[in-house]
Amino acid sequence: MQVAIRADASVDTGIGHIMRTLVLANELDRRGADISFFCRRIPCYLADKIRKEGHQVFMLGGGSDANIDAVSLLEFPWLGVSQEQDALDFESKLDQASWDWLIVDHYGLDRSWESLVDNCFQRSLVIDDLANRNHQCDFLLDQTYAREPAMYAHLVQPDTVIFVGANYALLRDEFRAMRDKSLRSRGCRDLQRILIMMGGTDPGNIAGLVLANLAKIKDCKFEFVQLVVGSQSPKLADLKMQLPSLPFETELLIDTDNVADLLYRADLVIGAAGSSAWERCCLGVPSLIVEVAENQKQIALSLHSVGAAFNMGSIDDENFSIKMIEKCSELFHDPAMLKAMSDKAAEITRGDGAKQIANAMMRYSTI
Repeated sequence: MQVAIRADASVDTGIGHIMRTLVLANELDRRGADISFFCRRIPCYLADKIRKEGHQVFMLGGGSDANIDAVSLLEFPWLGVSQEQDALDFESKLDQASWDWLIVDHYGLDRSWESLVDNCFQRSLVIDDLANRNHQCDFLLDQTYAREPAMYAHLVQPDTVIFVGANYALLRDEFRAMRDKSLRSRGCRDLQRILIMMGGTDPGNIAGLVLANLAKIKDCKFEFVQLVVGSQSPKLADLKMQLPSLPFETELLIDTDNVADLLYRADLVIGAAGSSAWERCCLGVPSLIVEVAENQKQIALSLHSVGAAFNMGSIDDENFSIKMIEKCSELFHDPAMLKAMSDKAAEITRGDGAKQIANAMMRYSTI
C-alpha cells in the first residue's frame, strides 16, 4: 500500500502535525505500507527523524522557511503559497500514477486543495481539529476530547467516515506500553518532580516564564524540575542562561525521545494543550495546561471541565502568573488533588488511536 502524507512544521506552526502523522505512518508501516512525506516547511532535524524511521521525505519549493518570502507568509500564513501552487508542487513530486492513500494534516489546506489532487489517490484521510473549513475526503479524524461528529457533518461529504474524540489520539507505542505502570504509581505521590513541556519550538519562551513563576513559590520545595525543548527553539540560549539562577535542581532536555518515561516519573506536568495533552492523559499525569495557541483553547477547556487538568489560560491573561503560583502551591500541600486529576485524565484516552485508524484504513482499502 502506497501512502503519501502532506504535513509541515516550523517555528511558528509547531511540530505537532508532523509528529502525529509520523505515529500513524509507523503504524501503517508495520502493516506493510510504504510511506512518503511531502513537506514545504520542515526543519532539517525533523526531516532526518522521518527518514530514520524508514520513510521518504520530498521537499516542496525547497522545504524550509528560507525559501518563502515574508510577503507570501503574510498572505498565506500556514502555507507560504496559494493552495493551487502547493497542489501543483505536490503533484510534481508524485513519482507514480496512482497512490492508495493520501493523509493531509495541515491548517492551510481544505477542499480546494484536496479536490485538485483527488484524482491521484484511491482514498484520503484528513486530520483536523479546527472544524472551520470544508474537506473532501473519505476519512476525517479529529482527536479532540468531547468533539462530536455533528461539528463536521456540514463540512464533508455525506459518505465521509468521521472519527472524533481522544480515544483516536495518535500516540506512540511507548505511551500505551507505559500506561498501566504509570497509573499504578499515582496513588501515593507528593508534588516533588515537575516536567515542563511547551512544545518543540516555544517561540514566546513560555517555559522561561513558568520557571520564573516556580522560583517565586516560597512555601514549596520542589525536588527536581525538568524542561523538554526542541533544538530549534529560538529561545534555547535564554533558557540555558536562566537555569543556574533557579532555587531548585533543573535539567534541560533537548530533542529527547524518552517522553513516556519522563511523564511516568513526573508528579505534575506544566504544558501546552496540543497533542502532548493526550500523552499525559494516557499515562494519567496531572497537568496545568497553558493555551499557547488559539486552536488549543477547546482542548484546554474540555479537559478542565472534567477535572482531567487545570487550565491556566494564556500568558496574555492578566492573572496568569498569580494563578499558576497559587495552583502549584495548592497541589503541593494537597496531594489528593493530584490523584483526583490523574484518575480523570486516565479516562480520556487509552492510547491506541493509531492502531484503530490504521486498521480502519486497511479494511477500507479492500472495499
